[in-house]
Amino acid sequence: SGTVKLTGTNTYNGPTAVTAGRLTVSATQTGTGAVTVADGAALRVTAANTIQWSPISLTLGSSTGGTIEFNAISNTNVAPVNVGAFTLHGTDPLKIISGALVASNSYPLIHYTTRAGAGITFKPPGGMTATLSTNNNTIFLNVVNFGPQFWKGNVNTNWDIEITTNWTVNATP
Repeated sequence: SGTVKLTGTNTYNGPTAVTAGRLTVSATQTGTGAVTVADGAALRVTAANTIQWSPISLTLGSSTGGTIEFNAISNTNVAPVNVGAFTLHGTDPLKIISGALVASNSYPLIHYTTRAGAGITFKPPGGMTATLSTNNNTIFLNVVNFGPQFWKGNVNTNWDIEITTNWTVNATP
């Protein structure tokens, strides 16, 4: 239940199974093997401008759902993931970790040839108002606006984000 980061050049083409914890990969990975993310596990993809990671298939979960996360999102034209078969099981959270995002822009996240299942859930990061949409086999992040977050400390002294209600969005301090 930790995080494994693949940061170097990787041309591995065999199947990859994320059975627990988190696997972090860059969109620059050239391996095209099938990827499976177990229920409760996570796959984090770090975008690389116009470069796409292209596994032959991506399966999230087997019953309750696996998580897919995106880091360094900035391109409004090219999705960091370009997958053949995209399969969803259960309720699969999609999370935005970071990016150079601008209000009123849409950012492609996943382009797929085929898709089975519809279990993606999305909660924007604190301070962001955004939605997901699908068009032409591509899932987009649609950023509406950003609001400031203010520390209130209503629950405890933890500086967590999106875990407790210690923070408020679009409020006065």
